[in-house]
Amino acid sequence: MDVDSAYENFKELEKEIAGMPEPVTEADIRFQIIDRLLRDILGWDTKDFSLEPSLESGYADYVLKDNGTNRLVIEAKRSSSKILDSKNNSMGFYKASGPVLKAAKDGMTQAQSYCSNTGVTFSALTNGHQWVGFWAIRDHGVPPFDGKAVVFPNFSSISNDFVTFYNLFSKEGIRNQLFKAYISEHEGLRVISSEKLEAPTLQSGIRLMHRQKLASDIELIFKRFFSDISGDNDPDMLAECFVESKESKEAEVGLEKIARNLLQKIELVDSGNADELRNKIETSIDLSSSDFVLIVGGKGSGKSTFIDRFFRIIIGPSLKKKCLFVKLDLRNSDGDEGRLQEWLSKNLVNTLETQLFGKKIPKYEDLEGIFFDEYNRWKHGELQHLYKSDKEAFKIKFGEHIIKQREKDPHSYAIKLINTAANSHKKMPCIIFDNTDHFSNSFQEKVFQYAQSINKNSPSFIICPITDKTVWQLSKSGPLQSFDSHAFYLPVPQSKEILRKRVSYLHKKVKAISEGEKKILTTTTLTKGIKLTIPDLTAFVTCIEKIFIDTDYVSRMVSWLSNHDIRRGLRIAERIITSPHISIESLIRTWANGKELTIREMNIRKALLYGSYTLFNQEHSEYILNIFLISPRNITSPLLKPSILRLLIDIQGSATNGEEEYFSITNIFSYFDSCGVSSSITSEHLSDLIKYRLIEPYDPTDDSIYDTQRVRITHSGHIHYEFLTGGYIYVPNMALVTPIRDFDTVSTLRRLRLRSDERNSNTWPDIRKEFVTYLLEEDRKFISIPNMDQYKSQHMFRSEISRKWVTNTGYNSYPKKKKVNNYYKANRY
Repeated sequence: MDVDSAYENFKELEKEIAGMPEPVTEADIRFQIIDRLLRDILGWDTKDFSLEPSLESGYADYVLKDNGTNRLVIEAKRSSSKILDSKNNSMGFYKASGPVLKAAKDGMTQAQSYCSNTGVTFSALTNGHQWVGFWAIRDHGVPPFDGKAVVFPNFSSISNDFVTFYNLFSKEGIRNQLFKAYISEHEGLRVISSEKLEAPTLQSGIRLMHRQKLASDIELIFKRFFSDISGDNDPDMLAECFVESKESKEAEVGLEKIARNLLQKIELVDSGNADELRNKIETSIDLSSSDFVLIVGGKGSGKSTFIDRFFRIIIGPSLKKKCLFVKLDLRNSDGDEGRLQEWLSKNLVNTLETQLFGKKIPKYEDLEGIFFDEYNRWKHGELQHLYKSDKEAFKIKFGEHIIKQREKDPHSYAIKLINTAANSHKKMPCIIFDNTDHFSNSFQEKVFQYAQSINKNSPSFIICPITDKTVWQLSKSGPLQSFDSHAFYLPVPQSKEILRKRVSYLHKKVKAISEGEKKILTTTTLTKGIKLTIPDLTAFVTCIEKIFIDTDYVSRMVSWLSNHDIRRGLRIAERIITSPHISIESLIRTWANGKELTIREMNIRKALLYGSYTLFNQEHSEYILNIFLISPRNITSPLLKPSILRLLIDIQGSATNGEEEYFSITNIFSYFDSCGVSSSITSEHLSDLIKYRLIEPYDPTDDSIYDTQRVRITHSGHIHYEFLTGGYIYVPNMALVTPIRDFDTVSTLRRLRLRSDERNSNTWPDIRKEFVTYLLEEDRKFISIPNMDQYKSQHMFRSEISRKWVTNTGYNSYPKKKKVNNYYKANRY
């Protein structure tokens, strides 16, 4: 629920209540107003409601929960109850023990006692139309009734200040404890950050580089043979390039989470021989029973390719003869949920007719077989006399009936075709509803409901490939729990192996063209609009092989930055190979001239970081995050993000199973609160880490930050931590683009870069040392790490980067930056 939708719902409720008789009893108020406000406007789910729980101090009207944690106490009164002593009709903040809230004192005291029993800090007192928000349990020695409470005296005041009302009482607002900010501001805490941050290189100084014509052709070739995983252009390529994924730790963690929380009947499938799926189909055929199977995997794990390859190659000739393969690709639909059933039925009918009767239209005799029961009824029942007197007229009339049913009721017609396939043709219809997860939850639910109706009314084997994220979404709303299905989890293959297979395929393709004595690769040989010579393409394929397959660290970086998502991994590979920093044109010329192909590691790393720009540009980098960025509104240590990563690395390292790798946000807040970092600042940095996938939530559909949420570090988080502590160019590059607080450091970094540009000298080590020294100094200002065992790795992490990039004496005694300007002068980068 977003605030705009919530406001529209509120206006509808306001109109409806205005035309209703005034509710009198507390039960009426709760049913007609409060419940609906909470559910339809403030985003609380029915499962969040705990109504009149028995507490030590009595029975609370409402205790609202968020993921099982008590969050908000509401004390409800009848509409006639007076809770305000003011005729001011506007929203306002008043002293909780002041004259305006004198009539509310008893209700607020009652709500406070419930808060004390439930561990909740904020409460609401309401008679439906009037709302009082009260910070019932305060910290820092502030008596609750000495503070301010927020008052909405009527519906009109709620409408006029709806954003404030929503932020105070909505599930989203309570989760982020926005009431503290509102009330603190009206108690005199009005702090606006005046910090000014400036980057050594301004955004205007990061330029887009020129690309040569050949690079554009190469990019098209890459998209055609490396980035395409849909199979639209070349299904044979996908089948031949399919990577058989084995069991992996990541697959085990994903499978464990789903089995523990969502689906009990799920198992890992070996994508190579797919015995598990084959056995399931054989059992359905032997028992003449229907079955519903989910193929679960991450985006780009090759679910559709796995299914196509299974029915084309893996299934085996004897079993294949017993199956009728029918595929409905939902990407071809227009996405209109209102016409979805019609689209599914018509496409199912067309595909079934083609599979059963070939490309020709079914003959009348075929249709008689499909509609045998109805034909018999007409023949011996209602139209017996017409059949006896004029068989041709009877057949014409029955044919018109078939046409009408095919057009007006394609679903029933499809069921008859499926029954014909099973009973007359002795084939098990294997129907695949593919690419449903490209659409909304409600769209997907309708597809599953349709598939289930097919499954229940005809012998069929239904297969739905969906992402693990979709499984979580649909399990929340219920359809997967109500369907009887079996799920197979498909592990994600390694990016390196995918590229290896594509390179091998393209080598084979080029060789075939070369042997055919075609000098130019044209539309008919490879892809539309490309004009490359055979040597050009051979050199390009060799470059791909050299960069991504023969060089282990590059393939690992690509895999880890993408978190083994095939689509993302191939886009990262494309970013590298098409970057002007690689200069693919020069490499192709080098190879074509018979010289040894060498690619400098520095250029590969620049291509990864910069893409097509002269420096790292965060706005154009969705895979790499500048982990030193801080907000001018919430100044803190620039090492807070790396510190969070270090903590989660420790948690993962000590975990004995996948479940234990996830650490609660509450514990992360507590961990850094002991270091002097507020939960609001930690929350902001956690949000950035989730956005760029350096950490992931336990529930992949829920990327919000709240106390009971759990997260773990991803492979992308690991590689980012390596960027900081290892010998990469990441740190000095971030030094030039990170907005920082110390203007002496800004000047020094600008001077070092200028010296590098003017004299063509290597100042990267000096830039890195200057920047890391700044990072450590800022870190000591904002973070005070306790000398306790659980913080040992935080001390070690800081000592490591100090020794590596600044000095050999360690974190606690590193010299000030003015004394170390010439260090690393002779070191190679």
